[in-house]
Amino acid sequence: MSVRDLTSSLADQLQLPRGTRGVLITEVEPGEPADEAQLRRGDVIVSVNGETVESVDEFEQAVTGFETGDRIRLRVLNAQGYRIVVLRLKD
Repeated sequence: MSVRDLTSSLADQLQLPRGTRGVLITEVEPGEPADEAQLRRGDVIVSVNGETVESVDEFEQAVTGFETGDRIRLRVLNAQGYRIVVLRLKD
């Protein structure tokens, strides 16, 4: 999965509420954990295990230290609204 910082112009294009902060998913590899968790290009990750993330740096810090088999809880936003996704890490 690839992410980038969410800008206000990108948030507008995606029809997200004004002031939305997070990281935008730009790519999801087929068959990878993000794909299996039904994350999609255009989804915005707003928190990791309850911790707000507003930049790629914060996202990377939040997911550092997890190992194979661990589960990461993501709060995700898209034009349809918020949802919680559990990502299970694989080899």
